[in-house]
Amino acid sequence: MSKRSLLLTLFLLFGFLPALALFLLGIYRQTELYVHNYAEFAGSQLGLPVEITGIVHHTPSQGRIRGLTVFQPGTTADGKRLPLASAPWIDWIRYKTIHEGKEILLTKWIFPELTLDAQCLEPLWRSHQRILSDSLYGKNPFQNSEIHLVADGPVKVGFQENSLELHRAELKISQENGTPKTFIRFFVPDSGREAQIQLTLQKIVQNSSQVMQATLSTDTQGIPVKYLQTLFPMLRSLGTDCRFTGSISIQQSFSRWSGVFLGRFNRVNASLFIPNQALTGYNLTLDITKASFHGAHLVYAEGSFQLENGTISRSFLERVQKETGLAPGNWPTGDFIPFREMAFRFEMNDSQIQISGACSDSAPGVFLNGINGPLIRESTTPRKPFSRAIFMESLK
Repeated sequence: MSKRSLLLTLFLLFGFLPALALFLLGIYRQTELYVHNYAEFAGSQLGLPVEITGIVHHTPSQGRIRGLTVFQPGTTADGKRLPLASAPWIDWIRYKTIHEGKEILLTKWIFPELTLDAQCLEPLWRSHQRILSDSLYGKNPFQNSEIHLVADGPVKVGFQENSLELHRAELKISQENGTPKTFIRFFVPDSGREAQIQLTLQKIVQNSSQVMQATLSTDTQGIPVKYLQTLFPMLRSLGTDCRFTGSISIQQSFSRWSGVFLGRFNRVNASLFIPNQALTGYNLTLDITKASFHGAHLVYAEGSFQLENGTISRSFLERVQKETGLAPGNWPTGDFIPFREMAFRFEMNDSQIQISGACSDSAPGVFLNGINGPLIRESTTPRKPFSRAIFMESLK
């Protein structure tokens, strides 16, 4: 081969052909086919239908996705797809950085705003499990890499005008002790300040198998319960002013939720907690020392109950006294009896419940303190735990 032929061959291999490939790639990235294939790939990773209106590559390591919509699984009766999440555009950037002495590849996604369906939790949970699944990639997908998602604008939970809004939301997927772990932090408006919520998602070993665990924790001043009602609909019975301070850990196994939580619920609406005008009052507080649940069923709980300055209906008080075996005091006349404090400690399991009086300004064993003294107190004879089912029925 002549010198001229050799130089021409080298030029074709290392000059013209790479440039032509980049040129053709640039053209391909402007086509609808490329956008469609990119959306198909994203959907295969999430396990959900994805639609994208456009993609712009500013450099090989950064660009913008326009008009992103992730749809719920399946379609409606008339064949329509319902949106699960949408964003007007997303910027991404990839670069290498040093973390804990190791070089990692960091991918950062920046949302101007994000809108989520109010019932987004379960499908997003399944997608998260899919993303962190080793079987999907054949290996740990976050070995020496991290993913950050940052929402500069609000994250709206619901497509309606009055939807809840989260602020300064941040998600990070990284590796901890060889296991992928997701950390989520966001803030919510709360009485002139922003309350912080943290959520971690990771795999744990439970009963010799791996399951996903989510741990939610609040800051020291707590958060409005309304931000937890999508996850725990039963909290709606605590009222709109209720606050929660503490932590909740949940796992999903065989399509059922289980977990534990501890913390305090204060500003509970007594009229909603025990309806039908049976109980009213201010500053109802529930302190949960420990509680565990499986599915929608509370398996075990222990803690304390305190309510100040309220009224209790005579019929409700009679039912409670009868089912618990407590000793009645001097009850005033009338259908509704005023009291200064109702306080007791409780412990319950699947079938039984036991309570003990804890009024602060009276003798030990008082459950309900009236204007002129105890209304219900511990009996002189030992009491056995009573049926949880019967007692809960008497509260209705």
